[in-house]
Amino acid sequence: MSEEEKNKLLAFAARLYYMEGFSQGEVARVLSVSQAKVSRLLKQARAKGIVRIQVEDFQPYDGELEEKLEKAFSLKKAVVLRVPPASSAEAARRSMGFLSAPKVMELLKGVKTLGITGGRSLMETIRFLPSQGWEPGLQVVQLMGNVGAVALESDALELGRMIARKGGGTFFSLNTPAFLADGDTRNALFRHEQVKSVRNLFKSLDAALVGIGTLEDSLFIYQEALKPAQIRTLLAKGAVGEICGRFFGPKGKECPSPYKDQVVSIRLEELVKVPLVIGITMGRDRAPAVAAALRGGLVKALVIDAEGAEGLLEYVSQEPKTKAAEKSRGKGGRA
Repeated sequence: MSEEEKNKLLAFAARLYYMEGFSQGEVARVLSVSQAKVSRLLKQARAKGIVRIQVEDFQPYDGELEEKLEKAFSLKKAVVLRVPPASSAEAARRSMGFLSAPKVMELLKGVKTLGITGGRSLMETIRFLPSQGWEPGLQVVQLMGNVGAVALESDALELGRMIARKGGGTFFSLNTPAFLADGDTRNALFRHEQVKSVRNLFKSLDAALVGIGTLEDSLFIYQEALKPAQIRTLLAKGAVGEICGRFFGPKGKECPSPYKDQVVSIRLEELVKVPLVIGITMGRDRAPAVAAALRGGLVKALVIDAEGAEGLLEYVSQEPKTKAAEKSRGKGGRA
């Protein structure tokens, strides 16, 4: 077979497969060759340029929104992702995790001691982090106890193990429940040498990866760790968000709820002192929680989807008007 004849065969096979929608098996029957032969013909057609596959350029990062967030909240870094339409929230988180992982890895360059909490969006990002580029002697520290009796993939315990495996590091686990019955029980646990040794590492963190939850949607809600009556109590105390099992109000300060003394996790006062805290979250519904976390200095770098970023900026732009209206109503004026 001459070169010209071979190229015609390649072009015909490629047309049947790519333009007519034939399966490789159907192409094989038309050409009276094996399916393996068809696979080789298609590969050769691509190699010779007979088939040129063009994919429309997709820019996953929204630089304009990133700049707006960094300016609005004095962030060290904002990563805003254009997440493609997805069939479910889980699929959207998976896409966001894939797109965010390279940027998160850049932020973690040089980090030797890394704190980790739980979260579903956080889990998907960690899933796609590479196994190269980590600091030698990496230490991964669990920042909060276990939410439920059954450890899920999204729990801090499992995520910490995953990062330690990827980075060839050591994982320091906080093998306790996230919430204990009362403050006395928690304080007694804090005196345990194993727990004390992990908590001491909180002071030497270079960075932390955290999820940002709301009272409607968080790891605690997902695992049914909080009952409706408990959520009502937290709302009455002014809680708008949660990080590491710590519930905070609009200014990012921990709410004086009964759970403050029952939770086993890094304190928000300690978290604020960590040089780099990367919050990973998605969705417009997170705006009040994310805004509060940023105001309180709980998060210094933010990874969020474009829709969530737009919702966050809209939320903070409307706040002054809302406060002014409330003030006016309080003086008897018309809002």
